[in-house]
Amino acid sequence: MSVDEADGRVRPLLRLWKVYKSFIEDRTAGNGGNDRAKDISYWQEQLFTHLIIYSFPVCLIALLPGMYLWIQNGHLGIALFELLVACATLSIAVNTKIRLLHRKIFVVLMFYCIAILLIAFLGSMGPGSMYLLAIGIFVPLILPLYMAYWSIAINLLICIGFGAIIHFRLLDIPIINQYGLDTFIGVFTNSIFLNLVCVFLISNILNGLENALLSGLFLQKELQKEGAEKILSNERLKESEEHYTRLFFLSPLPMWVLDGTTLQFLQVNESAIRNYGYTNDEFLTMTVKDIKVEEELEYVEDDIDRSIKNGAPVSIFAKHIRKNKEQFYAEVIFNAIPFRGKSGVLVIADDISAQVDYIKAIEIQNEKLREIAWIQSHKVRSPLATILGLADLLSEDLPDTEFKEALHGLRLTAQKLDLVIRETSDNASIYDVSDAYPTHIKKLFPDQFNIAYRSY
Repeated sequence: MSVDEADGRVRPLLRLWKVYKSFIEDRTAGNGGNDRAKDISYWQEQLFTHLIIYSFPVCLIALLPGMYLWIQNGHLGIALFELLVACATLSIAVNTKIRLLHRKIFVVLMFYCIAILLIAFLGSMGPGSMYLLAIGIFVPLILPLYMAYWSIAINLLICIGFGAIIHFRLLDIPIINQYGLDTFIGVFTNSIFLNLVCVFLISNILNGLENALLSGLFLQKELQKEGAEKILSNERLKESEEHYTRLFFLSPLPMWVLDGTTLQFLQVNESAIRNYGYTNDEFLTMTVKDIKVEEELEYVEDDIDRSIKNGAPVSIFAKHIRKNKEQFYAEVIFNAIPFRGKSGVLVIADDISAQVDYIKAIEIQNEKLREIAWIQSHKVRSPLATILGLADLLSEDLPDTEFKEALHGLRLTAQKLDLVIRETSDNASIYDVSDAYPTHIKKLFPDQFNIAYRSY
């Protein structure tokens, strides 16, 4: 036979085995299948699945020769009983309408039936005793641990039952003629002893395994929880970074980040590029000293060092220079921050030229008002006093000549007073503070400048 011919015959058998194995696995899986947490009950169900998978193909090695021998010896009923037990065990084991625990118990009971049958006809020295010992191992492996001790009780009851049958000859079965009661008790007590040892050892192993699995499951859940929290934290951090990145680059105020040591620009926003006239690449080759007026250069490093040492924002007023050499006043707020592994400084610069012009306008207006007050207190009061004196003279009886002179003096004084009043009025209207202040500031203070603005 060639290799290809052998391979052609083996492949159908392998496909048949895979179909059979998949069928048993699907029918004997517990709640949740392979997706459930792998605790001790999961592994007990896996052992039961593999017990069913491998028992039936392998049992043919014992079942078929055994049935043949039973039939040859005239025990057709026993042969049919073994076949019935095998078929019932397989059909119940894969019946998903029955609870998995009940199916396990049924399979164990079928093994007990075979064990009792073999003991009754082949004696306690035959395969029946081995079946009982195997059941004592299977039970703690596929059933809950508290049921493991039931197998010991059942084995003890079987021993007592067969002992009574042998002693009182209750049934006409071969075992009555094979052993005496003392021999039977000796064999079965040793069998029960081995059963106890197996149950105790397997129970201890499974208890330790269960504790280890529970610890592993707890640790796995903690790791999953920690991983989920870390993922959530990373997402929040990423969201926060994106949020503050947008705040930085889309801020209407010029902002930049400086190297805390070299004072070089590390990052600038669009508003800084727009207000200062430099491109982003130009900024990155400059230091903050390049936008400062010469008389303020000596204070730059001291101000930044103060912010880094205090760890708090520092606010100053400074004079900056645009690319076109235009100078303007700015309110500068800066704070030390870590940036790309370096000691950085975040800077916000607000152009306050309009506010400075407004203050200057107020100062000019105040000067004019002080001048008006002086005029009123000196120039206006002097002619007014003269008028009052002349008025007193006119109220007396004066000759015509003196009356004309008093009247002429009164006219001159009135003319002087009129001139002073005109001068005062002219001085008061020379400078209007609202004319010196920019339109966007007027929009902020519409009441003060008596303008209507609704869409600001």
